[in-house]
Amino acid sequence: MTADAKADVVHCRDCGSHKCWPCEGFEPRPGRNDIRRLRLEFQMSQVQFGQMLGVHSMTVSKWERGVADPTPHNEAIVVVFAKVMARNPSARFDVVKTLVANGVARALYQLLDAAYGKDAPQH
Repeated sequence: MTADAKADVVHCRDCGSHKCWPCEGFEPRPGRNDIRRLRLEFQMSQVQFGQMLGVHSMTVSKWERGVADPTPHNEAIVVVFAKVMARNPSARFDVVKTLVANGVARALYQLLDAAYGKDAPQH
């Protein structure tokens, strides 16, 4: 990875994209803009996103505003959200439907399977 000093943009060594922070071996800490972007890409409310991460919606709000930082555990799950968007963006709809219909545990399983399962498309 390289850093563009003028724009403070990080570029992926593998694909050269400045948006590819979830590439294998390239997982810097997700910033507040990343968290908000991923939540919106998954079309989740702060309440739903918080449920997936096991935190209150106000905690998600604090992360997005830069008032607080996620724990390493929560960061790891946010990285999984990013991997799903990079590898299988259509899976986001299934994850949200599962969250509503079957609860957090099943939705987390589906999210992890979409990111790391043997059938997950590789980019």
